[in-house]
Amino acid sequence: MSMLVKKAQASAEAGFTLIELMIVIAIIGILAAIAIPQYEQYIVTSKATTVAQDLHQIITQASAAQAAAAAGQTTSVGIPANSVAGCVTFTSTPREALT
Repeated sequence: MSMLVKKAQASAEAGFTLIELMIVIAIIGILAAIAIPQYEQYIVTSKATTVAQDLHQIITQASAAQAAAAAGQTTSVGIPANSVAGCVTFTSTPREALT
């Protein structure tokens, strides 16, 4: 074969065909169609878990504050700053101190 034919074959084999590119795009599309809904579900589950943990922490702190107030102590209960509700602080005072 001549040198010109070898160069032509080498340059023809160097790239991708349209069919190969279309197959790759189809595979990426299928993967995206599966991955995006799974990611959205993961985000929703993560937020719900955070809310449940924050609620549990608030209930625990409120119970502890109520017990402390019954024992005559002044306490404060705070919601974590990274929670969905933001940062809020409650203070409990014994009944005797209010009168």
